[in-house]
Amino acid sequence: MTACAALLILFGIFTFTREGWSWFSALWLAAGLFLLVLFVRLAFISSASKAGDDREKAVQKPSKPMAVFSAVAGVGFIIFGIVMFGRTDPFFIVVWVAFGLLIVGGQLWSAFGRSR
Repeated sequence: MTACAALLILFGIFTFTREGWSWFSALWLAAGLFLLVLFVRLAFISSASKAGDDREKAVQKPSKPMAVFSAVAGVGFIIFGIVMFGRTDPFFIVVWVAFGLLIVGGQLWSAFGRSR
């Protein structure tokens, strides 16, 4: 998820440098910074709780059919982005496809990866 936040921040910086000030680029930057701070904070809380508590947390994964369905929806997300925005800025398409691949990869890992 921090990769998603980094992509959002990079896209915001790219649009700032290319187009100048706009609410669109400010929104991307704000969303990326919010996600980055959120996930870094959760990582620190998680590591602090592991240091003080030896009990394992229950990890809830989606069921295998739901994860496969979400991966198929992620492929649809990628195809939709390429078809609808294919003739726009190539950097936007790269970010869109990267998000889609993160969705698909995460869901397939959840469905077929090693269980904890």
